[in-house]
Amino acid sequence: MTTAQVRLTITIAHQLPGRVRLILSHVPRDPDLMVHRVGRHKGIDSVEFNRMSRSMLVTFNPLEVSQAEIVVRAACSLSLDRDRVPVRILARAETRDLNDSAFYSGLALLVALAARPVVRNATTHLYLNWSAGLVTAGAVLSHGWQDMRLKGYFDPEVLSVVYLVAAMLRGRFLSPALVTWLTTFGRHLFKPTARGVEIRVTRNPSGSGADERFSVIVSPDRHDTSVTKFLRFIPAFVQYAVIGGAGITESGLLGAIRDSAGVHRQVLDGLGDMNYGIPIRISLVESCGGS
Repeated sequence: MTTAQVRLTITIAHQLPGRVRLILSHVPRDPDLMVHRVGRHKGIDSVEFNRMSRSMLVTFNPLEVSQAEIVVRAACSLSLDRDRVPVRILARAETRDLNDSAFYSGLALLVALAARPVVRNATTHLYLNWSAGLVTAGAVLSHGWQDMRLKGYFDPEVLSVVYLVAAMLRGRFLSPALVTWLTTFGRHLFKPTARGVEIRVTRNPSGSGADERFSVIVSPDRHDTSVTKFLRFIPAFVQYAVIGGAGITESGLLGAIRDSAGVHRQVLDGLGDMNYGIPIRISLVESCGGS
């Protein structure tokens, strides 16, 4: 995988006052240098990196340094370690509630429904109905299995597959399959994508070596690789219409980072040997996921 294709992520796995554990998507090329860069700030007591679990444990004095600044320091250090590839910061582990099998089963249902007034061949109808029912049953079971692996339990909505199987044994396919699909996946269909924050490190023209100058751009991130992402704009549009685009700056990671940057006059100081610090700019424009 080339540098441009790498997607770096830091997830806040556990947090307590004065203690935070971060999970990195990739092991740094130079873990010792990253630990040095993160830990060189007043109030940070220790930084420990575990290569096997890709976790970084930071203990600190919250009266002298904020957790938000620690996370930004880690993201900037990881980005510099990987040739300034953008880094996503997530407050929780990312999950995919509506997987690809749900999309394709929904597509099979739409094809079967669209064929009803057009196709006159009864055998074709039967084939399409059976296909829609079986694919839907498979998608629901896959969804339940995914829940068991990630959460240790599955939601009761998965039990709708029992209704579908019973209906199919009685020769009813399309309507039960549609009801089962909506029961299982309906609430996930328009669920907004989890928001994160993206850190971009850019090089300034002046400076070199130990005094090399960089700047940091912090922006909201709406990265989503699911084939159903084209449906996700609806709740975001509703939220924008109701509370306006500035709402995201008042809460969550972006707000915490903004507040932390304000304390230091928009400068991330003491990052390793960069004596001049790194200016931070908060952008409300969402990133596009590229480097």
